[in-house]
Amino acid sequence: MRFFHGTTFETAEKIIRERRFKASNHLYDWLGPGVYFFQDAPLKALDYASRYVLPRHDADTELAVVVAELSLENCFDLLRNDYSLLAKRNFGRLVKQSKRQKRPILREFNEQPHRIFHGEVSEADVQRSGYNIDDCRNIRSLISDLNTSNRGEFDCVRSAFWGGAEIFKGSFIFDHTNIQVCVLSQDFSFEEDLQSEDVYLSADMSPFTGKLDIFEFSLPHSEALSSFVRSPK
Repeated sequence: MRFFHGTTFETAEKIIRERRFKASNHLYDWLGPGVYFFQDAPLKALDYASRYVLPRHDADTELAVVVAELSLENCFDLLRNDYSLLAKRNFGRLVKQSKRQKRPILREFNEQPHRIFHGEVSEADVQRSGYNIDDCRNIRSLISDLNTSNRGEFDCVRSAFWGGAEIFKGSFIFDHTNIQVCVLSQDFSFEEDLQSEDVYLSADMSPFTGKLDIFEFSLPHSEALSSFVRSPK
């Protein structure tokens, strides 16, 4: 299957030349630390790069999307009900553990999650709110436990992300919903500060299965993105 990673053109060329990706390793990485891809969504990858990568560079920096082939054979796939149930149970376990230790490792959920899905909270607000923080800690803990106890050898995590706004009032379809895959780094220590030294993942290892390339859009990036603007709230 083909997956898409948005970045700068210079970084994309370096990724292809060196066949390795720099892993993201932050508390808000909702599927854990690793390299993030969008499934079947090159425009979403380009949109992500324009929103979150470009602001860290000069305004005229050229963007690109790296396309990679990934195998989901060893994927902790949250599109599966049994895996999402495991994640739910693990979070409950961690909350009880934090209460016993009288240490607020994880937040209690007092907000209403549906506000995120109905476009009332921006993606930046989602990151600041702590939802991704708890997801990250939960997934890190769960995958670490499964892999170290020989109950799994997971090298990536896949999940749907509800984003944007409903396409009409009352619709269950949202205009920026997407499926993301995180190719996992192997550092699953349960630490508070995840922003440590740089970690790189080789594209010669599982779950990568083929060559890397720069995706060719049929339109210039500016025109492609103009057709992909977020619907007004």
